[in-house]
Amino acid sequence: DRESNNESLNQLLFGHPAKDAGYTPEYVYNTKYIIIGSSFTYSNTWILNSSTSSSYEKNSLNQTNISFGYAYSALIGYTLSNKLTLQSECLINNKQEQSYIEYREGKRVYENIEMNYTQVNLLAKKTNAAVLFNKIPTSFNYIGGLQYGYMKSISETTNGITNSVADDYKKNNYSLILGLEYQVILNKSFALFAGLRADIGLNNLYSGDSNSINKTYNTSLGLNVGLSYRIPYKKKGK
Repeated sequence: DRESNNESLNQLLFGHPAKDAGYTPEYVYNTKYIIIGSSFTYSNTWILNSSTSSSYEKNSLNQTNISFGYAYSALIGYTLSNKLTLQSECLINNKQEQSYIEYREGKRVYENIEMNYTQVNLLAKKTNAAVLFNKIPTSFNYIGGLQYGYMKSISETTNGITNSVADDYKKNNYSLILGLEYQVILNKSFALFAGLRADIGLNNLYSGDSNSINKTYNTSLGLNVGLSYRIPYKKKGK
């Protein structure tokens, strides 16, 4: 029957019966956890400046190319309730990149900017619990938070020639993070998650005149996937 098939599938996927007392949806959703883990993010990155905006002007010959970056992170979190989790993440190396094709004095110019950051995220997750196959605890999470980034390096390459531009940009970057995430509780200890995140830069990174056309902001939209280890702390409400 259907229940027997679901039980067999759960046994095949996760190697234990769903009736494990520490794995039932009731137990999972009513227990507080300390969470540690890691994740990988692959993002469409944008370094927004006058070159980006000019490429979208009508009849412009300039072009902004699609660029991608990636980051690895370690995380630690704590479930405050079955509706709210607080989480901190450290991104060891987050790469932001943008390339352009511009026309300057009638000549085609190829330009690429690459920034590398170490970043810390402070996030809150609003959890909406669900049950898969009538047995497997899952959740759909809304994510919001702030990010602080420290620029480790920056390079600007024009027609194949790389220039040092570190003095032209601020080291500190602040961003707003918004995201959606789906999480599957694999067993009593591990959870797998995947989702989309948007990082929206809040401060101008250019270190010169704040009214300059060189105003620069970072933003990205990426896929985030990871694995977490969940340590039961206590039953919620106790």
